[in-house]
Amino acid sequence: MRISFSLLETYKNCPLKFKYQQLDKIKTPKNIEAVFGNAIHSSLKKLFERTPLFPSLDEVIDHFQNNFAEKVESLNLEPDTIAAYTKEGITLLKNFYKKNPPWNFNVVELESRFSVILEDPENKETHILAGIIDRIDKHEENGAYEIIDYKTSKRMPSQDDTDKNLQLSIYNLGLLKKWPHLDPEKIKLSLYFLKHGEKAETKRTKEDLENTKTEILKTIREIEDLIKKEKEFIPTPSGLCDWCGYQKMCPMWRHLFQSQISNLPATRDLAQRDKSQKDQIPALINKYLELDDQTSQNKRRLAEIKAQIDNFMSQEDITRVFGENAYFTRISQEKEVFDSKKAQEALKKMGKLKEFLKKRQFSTLRLTKKKIKP
Repeated sequence: MRISFSLLETYKNCPLKFKYQQLDKIKTPKNIEAVFGNAIHSSLKKLFERTPLFPSLDEVIDHFQNNFAEKVESLNLEPDTIAAYTKEGITLLKNFYKKNPPWNFNVVELESRFSVILEDPENKETHILAGIIDRIDKHEENGAYEIIDYKTSKRMPSQDDTDKNLQLSIYNLGLLKKWPHLDPEKIKLSLYFLKHGEKAETKRTKEDLENTKTEILKTIREIEDLIKKEKEFIPTPSGLCDWCGYQKMCPMWRHLFQSQISNLPATRDLAQRDKSQKDQIPALINKYLELDDQTSQNKRRLAEIKAQIDNFMSQEDITRVFGENAYFTRISQEKEVFDSKKAQEALKKMGKLKEFLKKRQFSTLRLTKKKIKP
């Protein structure tokens, strides 16, 4: 398997998004944050390129404006939004240039590509870990090398989070693969937060890097197990959903967008379904809220309504449905339970129970009282 930090992070955040993106190869339009980040990274690369002189600040800003304007055009955004991002980008570049004049640094390589071969000791399979390092500097005073990754996000991590940052660990592995003669103790890892003009710095030991390989291989085995056994890639709803391009096909969100759904992959033609049944769902959820506020005598009716909603979700192969003021989410969980036959044999022969535990998946409906707009 060919894997990268961004794919590992996508899988960790939402396995279903990983499936849509990496396995199903479903393309989605880039959002404004991604376009902005790419334009800033491209401009910072230009800033440190000598041809044979370093570019002026005006040239770097022109590069950003032209690059951003070209890429953002397809997003159909309000002019005020585009203007705000353009202004912010110019401010970031000015502040960076003032604090980091390019002639003060010995930049060894920009956007450095790497590939690391990982062999899994458990199954002897080999995998390729790939990536691109924004910038590599060499510090002449002590011969140390510094990996620098630019960040346009607002939140700066704690030192503990920086010390555990998987991306930096992967980049460290990549640098040692490119230049194996380097001393691992003389490699500094930095995240440069452009909005703050600050760096979060850390280092990795040989043991840290071995642990990183082990962690990555464990994740790869987990992904391959889902693929080989045709298991479900479970969606993981979070604040990141607001920026996800797969909402209209995701079982957690598809029902909210049903009036907007067109011929998207992984979706069904809901228009051919019984429209009256689909229209009942918001009313059923509202009725559920009304009954939920009443006394226990309505529990039976609540169960009937939940059963209707649950049946609809099963028919439509979705895991979330929306009403006007609330939505239902089907939560899938796994529990370790006894395989009775094996457990009985084990009890008789060895008395070891845990070896014979297996996982069983079940679903429940959870109500969230919150109004959501598509």
